[in-house]
Amino acid sequence: CICGACVAATVGTVGVAPDAMLLLGQVGQGGTSTGVEMAAVIKGIDWASANRATVINLSLGSSFDSTFVKNTTMNADGTWRAPANYGSLYGTSYANVLGMKVGTDRGSIIVASSGNQGLAYAQMPAAYATQVDASGKLLMSGRMIIVGATDATGTVIAPFSNRAGHICTNLSGTTCNDPYQVKDF
Repeated sequence: CICGACVAATVGTVGVAPDAMLLLGQVGQGGTSTGVEMAAVIKGIDWASANRATVINLSLGSSFDSTFVKNTTMNADGTWRAPANYGSLYGTSYANVLGMKVGTDRGSIIVASSGNQGLAYAQMPAAYATQVDASGKLLMSGRMIIVGATDATGTVIAPFSNRAGHICTNLSGTTCNDPYQVKDF
């Protein structure tokens, strides 16, 4: 795991993967800070995948600011349009997407949180799963999974969990031309 809950067991308990070997890495600033630098996340993915991590858990992500949320609009096809001054990747760099690609290229599966703001669309870096190269090929090779949270019953999406809405990166008018959307992952 890189920052977050794991499925393995701790002493005296049993998880769903009790024989799992864990690589634990901290990418947060620690202490009382909830801040995470993307450079640290990319470095952690590089480290974990180089050490043969099968699954890399990213229970972290951006919290969209109120201006972004207020000015994000739904397109005619049900996808979302980010405010122009933010860009479709919420101001993050395409280099960050390529940094995460290192892990999936080595065979790791990246599991990323959809977010905890109760929004209709997923946050970054989870939405990196949908990014393609110039020829339309998935950069993460389909090896990135976006997850949300359920309520205590496990049958309903938790009210605080972001949903599987897609912020489009390739728009023509109000129609999204992205070959993949968040719901695909």
